[in-house]
Amino acid sequence: MDILPDNIHGLVCVVENSNGQSHTFQVNGGDAVSLGEGDSHDGQYSDKAHSINLVAKLKETASPESRSFTAAGVNGQYMNYTLTVYPSDDFKAIFVNRRAQESAGTIAVTFVVAICLFLIYDYYVQRRQRIVLDRAVRAAAVVSSLFPSNVREQIINDEDNNPNKSRKRTSAFLVSTVNKASSDAPPLATKYPSCTVYFADLTGFTKWSSTRQPEMVFQLLEIIFKEFETAAAKRGVFKVETIGDCYMAVVRTCLV
Repeated sequence: MDILPDNIHGLVCVVENSNGQSHTFQVNGGDAVSLGEGDSHDGQYSDKAHSINLVAKLKETASPESRSFTAAGVNGQYMNYTLTVYPSDDFKAIFVNRRAQESAGTIAVTFVVAICLFLIYDYYVQRRQRIVLDRAVRAAAVVSSLFPSNVREQIINDEDNNPNKSRKRTSAFLVSTVNKASSDAPPLATKYPSCTVYFADLTGFTKWSSTRQPEMVFQLLEIIFKEFETAAAKRGVFKVETIGDCYMAVVRTCLV
């Protein structure tokens, strides 16, 4: 009878009755071999034992008609039988061998390599994201210096709503030539009934700078224009550009 698959062997089974009598069998594939009376299993596997009550198991699976015959009478008393299954060295050798250890080692190495590759990939992805973010911040700073706040907001809104149209309009705003592409995308512009264009020129700068070192000229312009930009930021004035020693800015004039 087929007890176990043919490639499984070495299970030790101990049958014990309620009187303390026991008998040991070893199951090898489809065969059960008697090892003699008494419990002769290997003690090192005692903690791996699995027991079932045979009488209770038979009562569970028996039909109502045969349920009363699931216990055998001995000397007028009904006996209880317990089956305990233990592994053995032969059984352990099937699952714990060099091939299994090599397979486990291969899986562990593969897992470690996969983790390392993932960490490397994650590092380069984060590095690339930092580079892209840094470039985006720089680009935003350049755009902020070129366009007033209302123009920047309009460009961003158009980009979110219609990316293709926004690129055409931005190109038309930056390129002075009028062509078919720009005719479909009118330039960004806002009409103000009153505004002020401011030009500030340093008197005598050309004569003064002709007798000075370039470093001194640069330092003077840097100090002066920094003060101009600080004042412009406080008063809402938009700096257009600097032309040599000339500071050009524009501001919307509020009529009272």
